[in-house]
Amino acid sequence: MSINFSQVVGIDWRLDYDVKSKDTGKDGLPLFYVTLQVVNGLVNEGNTSHVQAISFTATLEELQDLLAKVRDAVKEVDRVLLSNASGN
Repeated sequence: MSINFSQVVGIDWRLDYDVKSKDTGKDGLPLFYVTLQVVNGLVNEGNTSHVQAISFTATLEELQDLLAKVRDAVKEVDRVLLSNASGN
């Protein structure tokens, strides 16, 4: 059994500043608009993969949290790969 994961193949982003938010009541907060292009890990019958766009908005703090989580995931993958390499 194998598990196929989506792969990030591209990223687009822009930074906007909210002048005033009626929801939060805060002024001048930076807001990032991010779009990730991902390829589904599963290949369809034509042996081609499908690129999907995943869009979201995030504050600076949320992006910093996401970056920390991605770095933790990379470290864990490296750890697993190293332990598998030494076990073979």
